[in-house]
Amino acid sequence: MQQLSCGAGSLLVAALVLACAKPVVEVAADADFSGYETWDWLPRRDPLGAELQPRPELHERVTAQVERELRARGYRRVQGVPPDFFVTYHLELQAELVVRRETAAEEALETFQQGGSYDITRTTTHVARYERVTLAIDAAEGRERQLVWRGQLEERVRGRFDRRAADCVAEILESFPSRTAGD
Repeated sequence: MQQLSCGAGSLLVAALVLACAKPVVEVAADADFSGYETWDWLPRRDPLGAELQPRPELHERVTAQVERELRARGYRRVQGVPPDFFVTYHLELQAELVVRRETAAEEALETFQQGGSYDITRTTTHVARYERVTLAIDAAEGRERQLVWRGQLEERVRGRFDRRAADCVAEILESFPSRTAGD
């Protein structure tokens, strides 16, 4: 079974959204990270069994940064043996175009005709591309695959999210528990 499950009452909100770019972190009330040493990726699949990935270069940036952050916190990735916990991420990207029109002040131009003057206005259109991003990183206990930690960030990024992906992963995992030196 490759699914994460969690009861609505089993998660405790540990941080509130203060602004769009601040991560929201939820931790299971009974989570005990003290015994965790190893982790692995939980395969990401859709209901029909196909593996889910965003743009390949974006997937690479997100997964590489998750691996760096977990390694920096003292966790070791294992493959082929059951890990202490699994990690997965969910990414939703929505393209947006923002159109802004600017009209300069009107100018009155004098003419040499009897009619006086005429008004000239000019409107400039500016188009900006954004991606509205929702990125969630989940950690699930290794045996039961119960969700024990989730960090989520919602942000609106000018251009493409690819350039901000590593920074956003680091912001989310900043509050992930580190292994203590005595473990």
